[in-house]
Amino acid sequence: QLLSMVIPVSSAFVGFQNITSSDNTIRYTQALISRRSRFRAGTRFTKRGADGAGHVANYAETEQVLILQQPSSSNNNNTTDTSISISSHVQTRGSLPLRWSSPADVKTYRPRVRIGTDPLAQA
Repeated sequence: QLLSMVIPVSSAFVGFQNITSSDNTIRYTQALISRRSRFRAGTRFTKRGADGAGHVANYAETEQVLILQQPSSSNNNNTTDTSISISSHVQTRGSLPLRWSSPADVKTYRPRVRIGTDPLAQA
């Protein structure tokens, strides 16, 4: 019942950068969009591996969108047509998709890796 009153908040970043050539003929826009999953978020030593639902720890995806605007041709009216090229690259990252964990050892900061164990049982 409490979940019906809670608004989900995303852990994300959106940024834009505009670059123009010195002679103002070429315009370049870069957008960077990144978001983290809400499942199994945590620091490197406290969340690792995958849970029973297949959610990996610290999963994030980042997309870089590039928009290039440059003159393509001139016509008789002394105007220039503009050519637009758009390209995109998506990168995903996260922990290894195995059921493993390594509880943090506060004394030595050397967590032992335990393969095949339930990460939630050690939390």
